[in-house]
Amino acid sequence: MQEWLSYRLADFVMFSPRVYYRQFERLNEAVWPLQILALAFGLFLVRTVHAPSAMASRTAAVVLGAAWLFVGWEYLWQDYAEIFLGAAYITPLFILEGVALLGLAAYPDGLALHKPANPHLPVGVVTVTIPVLFYPLLAPMMGRSWHAAEVFGIAPDPTALGTLAIMSLSRLRARPLLMMVPTAWCVLSALTLWTMDRPDIWFVALIVLAIVILAFFGRRA
Repeated sequence: MQEWLSYRLADFVMFSPRVYYRQFERLNEAVWPLQILALAFGLFLVRTVHAPSAMASRTAAVVLGAAWLFVGWEYLWQDYAEIFLGAAYITPLFILEGVALLGLAAYPDGLALHKPANPHLPVGVVTVTIPVLFYPLLAPMMGRSWHAAEVFGIAPDPTALGTLAIMSLSRLRARPLLMMVPTAWCVLSALTLWTMDRPDIWFVALIVLAIVILAFFGRRA
């Protein structure tokens, strides 16, 4: 027990920022041009939040479910597992999240997305838009190559943040359960970025804060 207490968080992150972001460069090179399709799906999700319907909510469930399955297999299992041993234990959670979201497509109301009260609508759209459409801009903003951009549906951070933002607008009773895996990943990612002393952590924290506020006020409305 004493030996375990001697470990620090940095002892579990056995890679440098250069190696970490190189993973995304490799991923983007391997799956190109899927980023274009991912952007189209992102636009669809933003549109769904702005003008939800039963059909759009079911389709959104398929999009989110497919995104989680893809990220879990293509990034976590194929790439991240090479530098982080814990990825082998996290991958099943991503797969489970993806299957659960896909299962919602069988229900008439899908994700049960409903247009919130008018004062909250712009906030909801913006909160979804940032991780889904603008998160890739973080790479060049932080001095990294465009090739290392993290894209929704391909990289885990924007996928988790986008899912949380969308689920914060859902009226599903199972919403808290569906938000557990994305929340856990955001915490793990934030700890990783903090350990590597990356400024990206503040961007992730601000998005999560906005999502929490949106979920709280949306529920009260």
